Amino acid sequence: MKTKKRLNARRKLKEKRKREQELNVKAKETEKEENKKRSLAGMEKKKTDSAEAEPSSKKIRPNEDDGDVDTEHSEDDDAEWYRREIGEEPESGEWICIFLAIPIWGRP
Repeated sequence: MKTKKRLNARRKLKEKRKREQELNVKAKETEKEENKKRSLAGMEKKKTDSAEAEPSSKKIRPNEDDGDVDTEHSEDDDAEWYRREIGEEPESGEWICIFLAIPIWGRP
């Protein structure tokens, strides 16, 4: 008799846990759907807000540089820098490593 009561108690507990688990799964699914809807709504709102604000946020500046700092850099500048820093004439046809102030190739 004790074993039947224990088995019944275990079975009831197992069924109770299974029902709770099913309810939790359903609750999580509905919460996930709600979060997805809110996320999509926020994305749509952001998309429409940015589309409306886009023309005014892009102001054209006539003298604005495109960010390319090295546009006027030449080998003459490198040679001048080498003369100033090292005090010698750079060897012709040889690239100079600016960071180390030594020739990259040509010398052992």
